[in-house]
Amino acid sequence: MIIGNSSRTGGTSQYDVATAQPTDRLPGRERGQRGHTGGNCYSLTCNCEPADRKQAVRGPRAYAYVCGPLLICQPQVTRTRQQLASYAADAGLELAAVFVEEDWQCLSAFERLFHATIRDQVDVVLLPSMLHFTALGSPRSIKPSFEAVTGARIVTML
Repeated sequence: MIIGNSSRTGGTSQYDVATAQPTDRLPGRERGQRGHTGGNCYSLTCNCEPADRKQAVRGPRAYAYVCGPLLICQPQVTRTRQQLASYAADAGLELAAVFVEEDWQCLSAFERLFHATIRDQVDVVLLPSMLHFTALGSPRSIKPSFEAVTGARIVTML
């Protein structure tokens, strides 16, 4: 399974969950070949706009957010990504992207998550726990505000 990770520079790198290694090849696509001409897509199955998808959506589309500084090391981040993917599959969700925050002081991954959730009309945002929203303020106030503005439901694994 390949998981996309948006980097701070705005690019997207792909990771193979089984080996936890970066990969340059998207499923069903040759290196260097673009699947679409428009904006960014955070899908695990393709790199195109939702209207141009090559595979059928199997359930509601979901994004996930992980605050990396809460986790001790990169293997924990990788393990958390795998757990989120497994949780989404069990819940019948299409996990389209995992946004990983790299720095407490620059919440660029959260900003990308917020804009992508609105733009792509995502139904669900997965979190390992509500603690991953603590860098933003009180999770009790962030959750209802985020859900009201984006229309997405926040679901935690714990």
